[in-house]
Amino acid sequence: MDSNDLQRLAGRLEKYGLQVTIDDSVMRLNATNPLNSRLTEEILTKGDQYVTGFDYAIGEYGHEQACAERIARMLAVGTPGHGGPHRACQPVARGGSSMMSPDTAHHGVAQPGTLIQTRADRHLAAGQWLLSAAEDTQRARKEWADDGLALLRCGTLFTAVRLAAGLVYAAADSDDLRNVDAYLRQALPGGPVFADTRWGLYYALVPEGTDRLPSWTHRSEDAECLGPNAYLGVPDPTHTDPGVGFSYWCVPPHAPETLCSPDEVAQLLKDGRCRLTAAEANTGA
Repeated sequence: MDSNDLQRLAGRLEKYGLQVTIDDSVMRLNATNPLNSRLTEEILTKGDQYVTGFDYAIGEYGHEQACAERIARMLAVGTPGHGGPHRACQPVARGGSSMMSPDTAHHGVAQPGTLIQTRADRHLAAGQWLLSAAEDTQRARKEWADDGLALLRCGTLFTAVRLAAGLVYAAADSDDLRNVDAYLRQALPGGPVFADTRWGLYYALVPEGTDRLPSWTHRSEDAECLGPNAYLGVPDPTHTDPGVGFSYWCVPPHAPETLCSPDEVAQLLKDGRCRLTAAEANTGA
């Protein structure tokens, strides 16, 4: 591998609208999404491979176009030749909105003009996006590597609705974690949710500004919408097994900027509270 290979990779990245800087002396480049400067990635050479700064293999030299596609997905940009990076749509009233539909992201079925993503690529792209909510991206990345949890700030890319586990169990009509996960995938389609089993809490990621909506401005014992300046210990997107650790993704983020619909979270709350009220009435009867 020589600097010409790196230059070819840089040229292909620039076709996606990414900003690219190269340091030939150490065979390294940096690619940045110009719409969000925190979405940036260092690409190094290692043997005959391109790798990220945290040693994630991108692909072999000689396959610069395929490598550029993977890096572009990581940094949440669209296909080349269409004006560079695309802003994701804002979530709509019902159902998560994303750069890729939940079915396409989950099954890897390409629609016209989209790129097929592997599960690892989806985790990496979602991780890059989440890390841009960290005060210090490199520190947060290290926290994921060391502890599986990174401290991220609400009120920038997203906010979160914190839900008591008992409420979610009631809505799902089950306290089996895998059954609850299946319920959440159906009730909040496309929306990311993680659980903290140590404290008995669930967190549904919703659009920034949800805390200012009239229906979410008050706090209750079983639910709270966290606003700006709230910080969350967010698990690594690859942590999806309820049997490993105490914090995991029940519904992992499958694409950057895919969030839960506030209306659907509100419906979950309503269902859970109704079931709890009915259960209490039956107990007292």
